[in-house]
Amino acid sequence: MSEKDTPKGAAGETPPGAQAAKGAPEADATRGFGKLCRETKRPLFIVSFAIILYVTLQNFDEAMALIKSFLSVLSPVFMGVVLSFLVSMPLGFLERRVFKKVKRTKLLRAVCCVLSFLFVFAIIAAVALLIIPNFVDSIVSLAEGFDGYLSALAGFTDQVWSSINLSDDVEQILRRAWEGILAGFDDVLSGLAETVVKATISVLSFTVNFLLAIVISFYAVYNKE
Repeated sequence: MSEKDTPKGAAGETPPGAQAAKGAPEADATRGFGKLCRETKRPLFIVSFAIILYVTLQNFDEAMALIKSFLSVLSPVFMGVVLSFLVSMPLGFLERRVFKKVKRTKLLRAVCCVLSFLFVFAIIAAVALLIIPNFVDSIVSLAEGFDGYLSALAGFTDQVWSSINLSDDVEQILRRAWEGILAGFDDVLSGLAETVVKATISVLSFTVNFLLAIVISFYAVYNKE
């Protein structure tokens, strides 16, 4: 057969066997790399976890402070999730039972969300009004009678010491110890002002976080399908 009789393009084509032989090493290399990754993934994870755990234990205080700061930043998100869960129950009841014949629109969802939040806040307020006043009254009565309690306790100890025949040295030691206890109580009372300031700051911070949680939860339940 002459060159003119040769089929067009046959001279430039690579035989199928040659193409398979050429692609085989590349496929083997890819499979080998994938196998290596699968075999080393678990040891690398264990080594990385061990390093992180070691560094955390060596800097435990700093790590806990970092975790605490991170959680404090995310506290509005956590509160929003809890609030969304509480609001979703009355929200579903309003949409499925109360307004079941009304066409579902964004306006209806907004109205149901507002009513659900008001319902949840009403329950929280009712519980707070039942618990907080009694707690405050107990604290106030304890603070008002604190001096009387100390005076009565001091009188009782004087009677006990007078009824027991103790040597002067032992009595002086006991009296100094008792005076130290009273001084400790005075330090506690003097530190109440600082405690009140810290509590006020905590209340303000909680208020801000709670407002952010309301915004987050409202957005979540409003866009809930």
